[in-house]
Amino acid sequence: MNRADALRAYAQVSLVARSPRELEAEALAKAIRLLKDGQGALPDFARYAEVIRFNQSLWNIFLRDLSAPDNSLPPALRDNLLQLSLFVNRQTTIALGDPNGEHLQVLIDINRQLMEGLYEKPRAGDA
Repeated sequence: MNRADALRAYAQVSLVARSPRELEAEALAKAIRLLKDGQGALPDFARYAEVIRFNQSLWNIFLRDLSAPDNSLPPALRDNLLQLSLFVNRQTTIALGDPNGEHLQVLIDINRQLMEGLYEKPRAGDA
């Protein structure tokens, strides 16, 4: 087994060993890094839009999961996250229509807060 094969094998095991919360938090961390890069990418609109689309895709995945009939989150939490996903969608539209690093900061802040919550150890009885 060469080094590349070993790294791929490690990555596969690493993904299996992580909880869904950890995977979601890591995806948000990646989105944060990309959005920060996008802030510095202006006036390169193509790069700016690319990072926004990544974040939008991530939130679309969250939205689909939250909307699924078998979603196991408590209803109040699920509803709050659905509302937040709608806000992120509106903020994304604003950011694409008015390229400005401040619009991305709003998305960064939301992602960071959610990421930090996902990294916290759930209390007994929490989903």
